[in-house]
Amino acid sequence: MSRSAAAKIQAESIETESRDAPLLKIADDPRRHPEPPAWYGRRVSLDGEFLEAGRRFSAELLERFRFLRNIRPAALGTILAKVLGPEDRRRIVRAENGLKIFADPFSHLGGALLEDGVLESDTEAVIRRHVRPGDTFLDIGANEGYFSALAGRLVGPGGLVVAVEPQSRLRDIIDINLRLNDIASYRIYSSAFGGEDGESATINLWPSHNTGASSLVRSYRFSRNTESVRFVSLDRILRESGVRHLDFVKVDVEGFEAEVVHALAARLRDRRIGTLYLDYHAEILARRGINPRTIHDEILSCGYRMIGGDEANLSSYQLYQAIERGKQDRND
Repeated sequence: MSRSAAAKIQAESIETESRDAPLLKIADDPRRHPEPPAWYGRRVSLDGEFLEAGRRFSAELLERFRFLRNIRPAALGTILAKVLGPEDRRRIVRAENGLKIFADPFSHLGGALLEDGVLESDTEAVIRRHVRPGDTFLDIGANEGYFSALAGRLVGPGGLVVAVEPQSRLRDIIDINLRLNDIASYRIYSSAFGGEDGESATINLWPSHNTGASSLVRSYRFSRNTESVRFVSLDRILRESGVRHLDFVKVDVEGFEAEVVHALAARLRDRRIGTLYLDYHAEILARRGINPRTIHDEILSCGYRMIGGDEANLSSYQLYQAIERGKQDRND
């Protein structure tokens, strides 16, 4: 965001109430960690005129460079975007649900907000139906934090949002999007999930047009961009967050579902997780030789039942809910 544009924002400094540790330090490499805008770290009050200007700028860019989204390989589209488009192209876009998102119009998220007004309306409907004030929401595979911000609005000041996203290039973006929406209490882990705490792994990074496709198990054949990451355990998250129970857990991990569910299993059996919303990437799992039904069966064996989705077709999101112990005993 340009200094002149940032100057138009009416902002006042506040003392951050986030449960996350100290404010992050911006890394030295701007290619991997874009510098946050001037208002970063403040609670901002944005008037309608400013937001409309941001949307108009983003919409014009999207229309002008729409062809870039269709270029294959996507890595070439990313290179052309850097050459042809403005480097500083993120703007605050208001979604139809009222969320304010610091979005890149060339990205999957930015394009969805500009063209459809929302991101994955079915997913949003499920989260709205099951997340309540005061809840604790765990977002495994948070990407740019859109659903973390949505959940933060729903849980309110008495709840907690924990966003887990291994791509360090998105750490600042998640933080900005949570701050923009006045989320009072949150933690962000720039970590992978599904391995032993502190264990290292490598994530394959997809081009910035679709960071959500980055994966621990699927590589992008036109790019060798990777990042070394470390795993965080659920027990550590619970301990550092000061909570014992997770009301809603969303999982979107691009083919790493089996490892994530296995890492959740102990707390699933303890009924420490109320509702699990798991996105099955069936094609990636098939290439790994993993049958989605084995993952599904493990969840059921922990004392859960499917309450949404299609048991005959385990692809995309499926919704599970804990069975009360007494009811499960009667059903066994």
